[in-house]
Amino acid sequence: MKQQIKTPPSILTSAEILDLNKRIKEILSLLAASGIPDALNHLDLNPGNIFVSGDRCTLIDWAEAAIGHPFLTFQYLLEHLTRLHPDHADRREELVSAYASQWQRFAPPSAISHSLAIAPLIAVFAYAVSASTWREPETFARPRTAGYFRGLVRRMKREADALENRSLECTHV
Repeated sequence: MKQQIKTPPSILTSAEILDLNKRIKEILSLLAASGIPDALNHLDLNPGNIFVSGDRCTLIDWAEAAIGHPFLTFQYLLEHLTRLHPDHADRREELVSAYASQWQRFAPPSAISHSLAIAPLIAVFAYAVSASTWREPETFARPRTAGYFRGLVRRMKREADALENRSLECTHV
């Protein structure tokens, strides 16, 4: 963040980044305790990697495959749906409901609902750390790449804040 030259976008303070770090660790622990088993994740699930023919669906490009919480892959699909069809919020809810119903034999509805709520934050985090380039010091010497990672951190902060705000709204009801 200290390398950022212009604002906006906002520059997060060290304290905000440390708080985000703590919150992500807590949320990862909650996700691990959800009771939902790990599964094969397609961490590049987008419409270009899905072929549909008749009653079959084939996923291609498994280069970023990983084992982990299955809601990450689903969150990537939801993100693409939202970006490509922002006017289809009703379809999004149908898709979430259908997906959630498939996990009811593994975990209680509250765990599924909670996991779906925290998936947006964890999906951004997983996306950021899945590329090992962030570990290489020269990555942040490239202004464009450094800016991209700063953007991911800001997105994680927004998702964490939104999650906290939703939690606060629920407790006041």
